[in-house]
Amino acid sequence: MAVLTRPPVALGHRPRLHRRAYLNLIALPGLLIVSLIWAYPFLWTMSTAFKTQLGAFTAGASLVPQPLDLDNFKRAWVTAGFSTYFINTVVYATGSTLIELTKSALCGYVLARYRFPGRNLLYKLIVLTLFVPVISILIPQFVLIQHLGTSSTPRESTAPVSCRRSGSCCRWPGRSSPSS
Repeated sequence: MAVLTRPPVALGHRPRLHRRAYLNLIALPGLLIVSLIWAYPFLWTMSTAFKTQLGAFTAGASLVPQPLDLDNFKRAWVTAGFSTYFINTVVYATGSTLIELTKSALCGYVLARYRFPGRNLLYKLIVLTLFVPVISILIPQFVLIQHLGTSSTPRESTAPVSCRRSGSCCRWPGRSSPSS
């Protein structure tokens, strides 16, 4: 049996870095600086949540809260009614997720299992909706909810909010799913 070994490396000989490795050595510090600049506002917001009201305005750009204060969270939960906002978020998120999951499963099954005229066009239109930014339809969506008169409770406005896009039901044309 033959044993494969590497040829011995001469003493004092270093392997040369490829051109791509040099470019990575140049790009990495730049990308690190840019990422820190982008992350700083988020880190400052998180640290300000643990500062006192006076410390939030007098500490400047410091990321370390002095002293550490947890009363902001208690005040937000009780005084600002954060518990109501939290419950509304859970209702919206759960309702929209269940509606979107059901809708996507049904759409994906039909597109994968059945052949019908216009199937590929429908598939392409669904994929095309993935390129529409959700934020661009946010205001028209809430205007529609208001005109329909369903903006009074979270339960009534969950269905229109969950109808943002249907791209998650996509499957590639020609792929089949098992019939059983």
